Formats: sequence, C-alpha cells, structure tokens
Amino acid sequence: NSSLCIAYQLVQTGRAGSIISSGNSGAMMAAGRLICGLIPGIDRPAITTLMPTVGDGKPTVVIDSGANVDCHAQNLIQFAIMGSVYCSSLFGVERPRVALLSNGTEPSKGTDVVRSASMFLGKMESVNYIGYVEGRDVPSGKTDVIVCDGFVGNVLLKSMEGCVRLVFEQILH
Repeated sequence: NSSLCIAYQLVQTGRAGSIISSGNSGAMMAAGRLICGLIPGIDRPAITTLMPTVGDGKPTVVIDSGANVDCHAQNLIQFAIMGSVYCSSLFGVERPRVALLSNGTEPSKGTDVVRSASMFLGKMESVNYIGYVEGRDVPSGKTDVIVCDGFVGNVLLKSMEGCVRLVFEQILH
C-alpha cells in the first residue's frame, strides 16, 4: 500500500500515464518491474537522465544512468532502441542520433561489450547510430542519445553534478 506501489498500479490500470519520484531509484525500478513488468523484448529496465547541452537547449538523453552495472551487448542495443524512442517521443526528433559512450572515438576503443554493441548498432537501420562519444562530448550536442551501462552512466552523472557544484562554489566564494 505504499504510495509508490499505488502509483504504479494506477499506471498499470491506465488511470495514470507516468510516475515521477524523487525517492529511491532502486525502489522505483523494482516496483515498476514487479507491478507493470517489462516491454516485450526488453531484458532490463534502464534509468534515463536528461543532460543539459549547449546550443538549442534540447538536452541529451543518457541511458542507463544507474540501473544496470553489468551489461551485455544486447542490453546496450536495447537501451539504444529505448533511448531513441524516448527522445523521439519527448522532443519530436525524427531520427535521433545515438552514440555509445566510450574512452575514445576510434573503433578499437571501449570494452569488448561496447565494441560488440557498436558492431550490431552499426548494422541496424532502425537506429541512427553515429559511433562513439567521450565523456567530454555529453554537453556538446553532438548526439541526441548516449548509451552506456549503469555503472559508467552513474559515474558520469555524479561527476557532472560534482562539476556543477564546484563551479557554483567557486563563483560564490
């Protein structure tokens, strides 16, 4: 009877369209998966974060930013599809540019999992895959969707939060 479970039950019955919470993300993921289930063909849910960018003001969709610390290539491919659909739905981007977050832009960079996902995404017509981006590219607007596992995505998110805090503290002191 928690408010979180009741909210998911409202979504499941169609009486609500979505849920927003500032609570525990793990509890959100668990309740959502247990009550609403997963989209057919999706093995794992992912957390999406909207990162600010320079330019037109449209943020970059980062998926996964904390739900799955250990992923297989198939999970990253599914995240790319989910992130692309989400970006299209939210911002009206017809064919969002999708990139994998890696430690360089060369095809030889990244883990075995990232390189394998890149190989498959490069062959998929349904995803507008543009290759790798690095962490410094996140706010650049080079891509609409950035795909990574939850470990890397959470480190990215927390690092950006720390940088923002540092800048504000330096300005105020």
